Amino acid sequence: MQKVTIFISGFVIMLLASTTILAQSCLFITVADTIKSTEEVIAQMIESWGYQVTPDSVGSLVDYTTEDYADYTFAFASESINSTKLAPFKLIPIPLVTTEAWASKPAALAWCDAPTAANIAPEPVLIVDNTNHPLAAGHAEDDLVDLVTDPAGLIIPTIPSIEVITIGVLESDPTKSIIYGIEKGTETADGYITENRAVCIGIHEYGYASMTDAAYEFIQAAINWVTESGSGIAKKDNETPTAFRLAQNHPNPFNPATEIEFSTSEKAHTNLTVYNALGQVMATLVNGELNAGKYHVVFNAVNMPAGVYFYQIRSGSGSEVRKMLLLK
Repeated sequence: MQKVTIFISGFVIMLLASTTILAQSCLFITVADTIKSTEEVIAQMIESWGYQVTPDSVGSLVDYTTEDYADYTFAFASESINSTKLAPFKLIPIPLVTTEAWASKPAALAWCDAPTAANIAPEPVLIVDNTNHPLAAGHAEDDLVDLVTDPAGLIIPTIPSIEVITIGVLESDPTKSIIYGIEKGTETADGYITENRAVCIGIHEYGYASMTDAAYEFIQAAINWVTESGSGIAKKDNETPTAFRLAQNHPNPFNPATEIEFSTSEKAHTNLTVYNALGQVMATLVNGELNAGKYHVVFNAVNMPAGVYFYQIRSGSGSEVRKMLLLK
């Protein structure tokens, strides 16, 4: 028994040595160098998704170097930031997620030509994207979704003047966007070419306290999309596979995130689920109809205990299970 124990210990040490730790960090841009009480709910949620949150003021960005930004996976810009200190805002060289859609900020980023937006009382957001885009967070075209529940919460529509991926618009005025993404390489209104993805979700600081689960789903989907991390799903290329396949996750063992790749050879409802050793469902990573293609999902297990887990994919008539090991 003692020899077996020594062997297992050595095996675990070997696995630890081969584990890749994924550094994930969020630069939380706010009005000061500390997180306001109204912003804490978002900061805490971002932390729960596996990111270290570091706050700094928008005014401090003027002193940032490329090396400074390299410490962060993405930036989150709070709605509270001061409109008079936006000079360096456009030059953020990392992926960006923002809830600040009031026109001065998108105008500073040259996403729109002029200030044309205003804060309004909450109303349902109409989902218009019909391409199963990850930014839709699983919602279908024509769904109506509430982002905040408090009448004083406010949402912020924008009218972008550049090419964007429109996901959600005002139900009362579909010309005004509430949720939209900007792809890397997009030309802005002043001719600048974006170096990274960005997403705007128009929720006023006053609405943070009453954000719905759907609002958090959109924010998480935005972070996943701009960074290609978290639990987002992305299609890898346009090649149509000839066979159904579930690959071994990588890295494995992992802490706290790992990538799972799979291929589907036909359009079908696809479900990718993570189970613990007792067979209990721990996470559903994919649950919807997918076209034939190669996909990858990055599974973040930051809030799960160490141990052996299984992930199973079901797509059409195909089904496959693999094992993975979470170390902490």
